[in-house]
Amino acid sequence: MMLRVRADRRGLRSEPVEACSRLGDLCTPSFQLSARSGALTVHLTRNHSLAAAHAYHLKHRVFYGREGRPLTDYTDKVSSVSVQELQAGQRYCVQTQFLVHGSPVGPRSCVQCQLIPESSLRSTPPWVVATAVLLGVPALLAPVLLYLAMYRCGRFKWWLRSTRHRIPAHFYQDLSPEGPLGVLASAPEEHYDPVSVCRPPGPLGPGPADSATLSPPGPQQGPFLLEEH
Repeated sequence: MMLRVRADRRGLRSEPVEACSRLGDLCTPSFQLSARSGALTVHLTRNHSLAAAHAYHLKHRVFYGREGRPLTDYTDKVSSVSVQELQAGQRYCVQTQFLVHGSPVGPRSCVQCQLIPESSLRSTPPWVVATAVLLGVPALLAPVLLYLAMYRCGRFKWWLRSTRHRIPAHFYQDLSPEGPLGVLASAPEEHYDPVSVCRPPGPLGPGPADSATLSPPGPQQGPFLLEEH
C-alpha cells in the first residue's frame, strides 16, 4: 500500500507525492542519523506495539543513497544499521519502512539526509602534523641514545672516570710480600769482637787443635803461637 498527497490552493493542485511520516507512528518507523568519516549510522527503535506483536519477525528496510539520486540501495535489519564506505564531503539520504515476515507494511518514512564529514587526519593542518613528528621523534630516540652512550660506549665510560679516585701505586707495593719500599734488600752490617786462638807451630790437621779454646802448655809440648782473629 502506498499513499500519495498533493496540495490544493485556489483551484491549483500540485503533483501528488508519496506520503511519509516524519516523526513515526504505528505503521512507520522512527529513526535518527549519525555520521562519521566514511559511514552513516541509522538508529532504529523497537519500542512500539508492532514490535511487541511480531517480535523478531518484524524488521526494518533501510533505503539509502546519495542526495538527489533515487534511493535504490537497501538493507533489511532487525535493529540499527551502519552503512560503510561512503564518500566524505557528500550528503547521503535514508528512508525506512517496516517489514513483517518479509513483506512491506505501512508507508515509508520521510527522507532524512546527513553530510559525511572529512577524516580527522585530513582536517588537521599539515604544519601541525609536521611539528608533532619533529618533536615526537627526538623524544622517543633520546632515551635509547642515552642508554647506548652510557652503557655501550667505552669512550663515554673513560670520560666519566675521574683520576682523583685512583688508588696510589705505592698502596699496592706496601701490601706486597716484599714489604714497603723503605725496607732494604741487603741485611744490616753485624759487629763482632776479635777472638784469640792458640795453636802450636807447624802444619795442623783436623782435630781438637781447631777448637777455639786455650790449653795451658805442658813440659812435653812445644811452644804455642798466639793468633788473633
